[in-house]
Amino acid sequence: MTESEFALLESTFGVTLPAIYREFALSLPPPDVEQDRWECADVSELIRENQSLRDDGWYDIPWPAHLFCIGAHDGNHFFIDLTDPSKGVFYANHEEEFDPEDFSALHSGSLEEFCAPSQTRTPAPFASAWTAGVSEGTMTVTELPDFSLEAVEAAVRRLDGFETAEVSLSRSPGFMPLEPAALTISGGPRGYFIEAMVGDDTFHFHDPKASPHPLKIFAIDPELELPGQSICHDLEEVIKVLGYFFDTGGDLPWIQWVKEIAPNN
Repeated sequence: MTESEFALLESTFGVTLPAIYREFALSLPPPDVEQDRWECADVSELIRENQSLRDDGWYDIPWPAHLFCIGAHDGNHFFIDLTDPSKGVFYANHEEEFDPEDFSALHSGSLEEFCAPSQTRTPAPFASAWTAGVSEGTMTVTELPDFSLEAVEAAVRRLDGFETAEVSLSRSPGFMPLEPAALTISGGPRGYFIEAMVGDDTFHFHDPKASPHPLKIFAIDPELELPGQSICHDLEEVIKVLGYFFDTGGDLPWIQWVKEIAPNN
């Protein structure tokens, strides 16, 4: 995006966008240049998205003028609150509820994280993957010889909570490396538990709108219960998370996450 294009974006809506976003937008290549990031670099597309939201609302829900879309993905929108950009970036998913008066639950991350250069957002590529489950009454762990996105996705789709109860990815090579898994997806048709490790912190999927009532999703351990808000019931959403994780090299996707707190020793 050029300086003049960014100026056009601001003047069209009479807004002043945060300096960090300006720097980020100006760093993006033209929209006709192939890149490994999907964020919108086309000023005409950004103008069209924001104008449509202001004129028609977000799926017929009125869109306040102080909310500004900075990226769109599959009919969903990343946006910031211009009254206080320090609140960070929010993600409006068209399959979920959106309240223009209270959208705190849609928080996706800080603006600094959103605008971080690709090289700082993409850790080392994944170097190993494995599955775990029960075979002939014995707990087994099997290395995946192919840890491409296609192969790992196929393994996730095979999850049944028993013979294939868990799929894990690591950034270090070797079978069952010492480094903790970067991403683990476990469960099966009863629901999926997603856990990701970023740096030294571990996060897991969290749906604040779901019932906290404990659920049993593992046939491998019928007595194991997990909080209902920690379970994703949409396999295709799980697959999208996996794909995003692969594309970014380990960024937390748009879904809600909760940081796990280690117990005191």
